[in-house]
Amino acid sequence: MKALGLLVCLAACAQTERGSGVAVRTDGHQVLVEGNRAMRALLVELEWDGEVTALVPGPDAARLTIFETDWEPGTRHAKVLVSDGRGVKLPARGAVIEAQGTGALRILSAEAAEDGPRAVDVEVKP
Repeated sequence: MKALGLLVCLAACAQTERGSGVAVRTDGHQVLVEGNRAMRALLVELEWDGEVTALVPGPDAARLTIFETDWEPGTRHAKVLVSDGRGVKLPARGAVIEAQGTGALRILSAEAAEDGPRAVDVEVKP
């Protein structure tokens, strides 16, 4: 959870860039990034109905080294941090988080950071 705290601190201290062209949405079991630029880190707050048994990196984030969750199994709410300790950027487009189980994901909030550190507005699409 150190990485999660680091992202929150960086985002709070950084200057936010508006109109970034970065968006996230779900397609039921995955969180998808849609944008025209790659970010250094993404923090997503999720909730779901049904039963989620695990939150894992999506196929487009499998190469990244930091995937941390703040989640108590059995509950229906989590925060997920996706990043990379080597400096590899997230994909500009693709599935970065995947839920296993029967629950459909909903995004409550999302934050992103790029090099600098600089916080970037993220549009949450329905």
